[in-house]
Amino acid sequence: MERTTRVGMQELDKHLSRIVENARRAPVAVHRYGAPWVWIVSQELWCQQRQQCLEDYLPLDHPLYALSHQLDQDGLLEQLAEHLPDGELPASLRARLLVLARYDGHDTDGQRLHDVLGYNLMYRWFVSLPMNQRPWPAGQLAAALQQGWADVQQTPLLAHRLRQLHGGVPGN
Repeated sequence: MERTTRVGMQELDKHLSRIVENARRAPVAVHRYGAPWVWIVSQELWCQQRQQCLEDYLPLDHPLYALSHQLDQDGLLEQLAEHLPDGELPASLRARLLVLARYDGHDTDGQRLHDVLGYNLMYRWFVSLPMNQRPWPAGQLAAALQQGWADVQQTPLLAHRLRQLHGGVPGN
């Protein structure tokens, strides 16, 4: 968080709307008896900070880091997304979900993926799921995975490359 503002309880009582407006731009510390008591932070700033903090907790030697780097280099995600029509979820997200499900060893298990996205920070990071957002419903994930696999089967080379991922990921 960038700049913060400090206010006392009396000023808070007198100028609440102005202080809340300021809190939309930067966190405001409310002091009571000369000591920090509570912070006023906008939802947007709070979410941005929490997402940035997420990366502080991720182990850099995790296999998903290596996989993400590998996918960026060889362009597999972009190739997958080109062959996946947009559905309820964007093609780029469906491509990441397919890769993650393959990595996890549960190609079409939407319930498992939903559950794991609820608690696994690396998985959330991999699919760019913000900390303040719940995972997509299990049925929606299952449908996206099943349709994704059906779409990928239309291109045998992509299907082959996607199937090879689990064995080729370091640490698996």
